[in-house]
Amino acid sequence: MQSSVIKPLKLLNRALLAIFCLFVLGAFAGGAPIAVLYPDVREPYSSIFRDIVGGIKRESGAKVTTYSLKTEDSLEEVREWLDKMHPKAVILLGNRGKYLADELGENYLTIAGAAILSGDYVQSGLSGISLTPSPRRLFAKLKEIAPDVERITVIYHDATNGWLIELAKVAALDSGFKLEALAAEDVREAAGVYREVLERQNNGKDAIWLLQGDPTLDERSLLPTILNEAWGSHSIVFSSNPSHVKRGALFSLYPDNFNMGKSLAVKANKLIGGGKSGAEPLEDLLVAVNLRTAEHLNLKLNRSDEKDFDLVFPSR
Repeated sequence: MQSSVIKPLKLLNRALLAIFCLFVLGAFAGGAPIAVLYPDVREPYSSIFRDIVGGIKRESGAKVTTYSLKTEDSLEEVREWLDKMHPKAVILLGNRGKYLADELGENYLTIAGAAILSGDYVQSGLSGISLTPSPRRLFAKLKEIAPDVERITVIYHDATNGWLIELAKVAALDSGFKLEALAAEDVREAAGVYREVLERQNNGKDAIWLLQGDPTLDERSLLPTILNEAWGSHSIVFSSNPSHVKRGALFSLYPDNFNMGKSLAVKANKLIGGGKSGAEPLEDLLVAVNLRTAEHLNLKLNRSDEKDFDLVFPSR
């Protein structure tokens, strides 16, 4: 009699255990909810943020809720929305997003993206992915396009891009380049340094790296001077800013928005899981090249190579 009672109880316990395991596994697979805040902007910029959000949704394995952030939305309104959503992590996109990440960081796990992160944000421990291309990826592409280059020179503002230069030193060493990193305080000082650098370029062996969002590089006056003088002396200039390629720089790397979203989701899940995750440059990148500049520099690129690049100038 006793065994006839125990056997059904064992079966019931096993069934309950199986249901519990399925519940736990289902909850784990579903992930924790993630909130994404992105700026309310017009096309073509809104499609960029849609692509990033699409990548986040694809990779996160979690319920993703979104908030289109208008200019007039206050910090209090954002807090109220987040309190209703109860997300485990918050991904904040755009320039305003990095400021909000600073404000909300005490109450939420925050990740900043789709913005250029300066040294202050990096040193504060902010988790995020800067729009600044990875030096490692840039140097690898330089070696591929201009294999004779031995030395890379970069002028930078230390407070803004000092953190990136430290990564670049390691990347240059790994890639077999000599990196000459010259700090400047402002545009005026940088102009003098660029003049000296351009005067001593060893054609084919030297390259100048232009940084994105660096306060020492004036886009209206200094950039045209650098590109014009480089063209006249057959010097190689590559950039972290794709808009410079249209104006004559040899190549640049620019964001792969969907895959950047996937990488942001990976960082969010890492934080949710109790891991640590600081700021880093962008690894999800596409390639822009100026074939006219390549031809001028006698580099072996032509229209048949278009398939190897994502954006080609000048356009047909």
